[in-house]
Amino acid sequence: MNSRLLQHYIPLSSAERRNIELLRSGQPFIANNTLSDRKSILMANGFIDVYRECRYIVQECEHTHNHVEIAYAFSGDSCHIVNGERISMRPGELLLLNQRARHKTPTLNEGDVVIYFNCLPQFFSPSLELLGSESTALRKFLGGCMYSENPQAENDFIHFKVGSEYQVQNLVKNLLYALTFSKQNIGKTNQATMALLMLHLAHLMGNEEFDAEQSALAAEVMAYIEERFVDGSLNDLARRLSYEMNRLSKNIKQLTGSNFSELMQSKRISHAKSLLEITDLSTTEIARRVGYNNVTFFYRLFRDQVGCSPGDYRVTME
Repeated sequence: MNSRLLQHYIPLSSAERRNIELLRSGQPFIANNTLSDRKSILMANGFIDVYRECRYIVQECEHTHNHVEIAYAFSGDSCHIVNGERISMRPGELLLLNQRARHKTPTLNEGDVVIYFNCLPQFFSPSLELLGSESTALRKFLGGCMYSENPQAENDFIHFKVGSEYQVQNLVKNLLYALTFSKQNIGKTNQATMALLMLHLAHLMGNEEFDAEQSALAAEVMAYIEERFVDGSLNDLARRLSYEMNRLSKNIKQLTGSNFSELMQSKRISHAKSLLEITDLSTTEIARRVGYNNVTFFYRLFRDQVGCSPGDYRVTME
């Protein structure tokens, strides 16, 4: 896997070779865009895509994004200016940026490869579910990304110095490999991988020991909820995982801070929000599609979790 990623991301592109010639001529390519707009691309690509930062260009202006950006220092050293603060990144480190972060990257040389994971906020719904209800810094950050007009995080970015964390590197590279080379639609798997990555990072922020067995269980639970949130059940999940149901219920609560039913409800409401944003389906039909035949109950649950009715939410997203 590593060798194929290296072969794909290290070589210079034709555009980068032109940039070198421009630099040598004293007329460098200058990037002066102030907004990185990838929303329509991300909507078409399962809420996430990946690209390599172009090397040998000069960024004169800070820019913001209408999506969440995760910078990954794939190789070499790089520098990022975020909200006026200079951040140096070593290989393997991660930098999470929300939609309000003002960001630019000084000129990168050939060995300095920075890869960006670009995500719409709804891509992190499984991550929030897995992180549970506890008010941690990472959960606040991701929660704030979901409501860009109403910042909830204390900072617009988080820098993770995780170059030596094997499990983190393995998850990042698995996600990168899937997004780069997979020709199949594995969006749910990618969301589960990202959720597990966020769980690892949250534990590292809290300096907690991370249990690999529990990590695997968390990934299984989130993958199941992503696949079966309409009609799944704790009993079915326990049968699939060969767990005693009460034990599984307790483990899920310990891992996420929420019980299975709460995780299912959270995923259903998250999917309902997406349908309200991108379709013209009636609220009754959306309720049915996310697993609620009782529309009155769906309305009440939606209002409790989102703070407004489905109709009002659709209006605010137009």
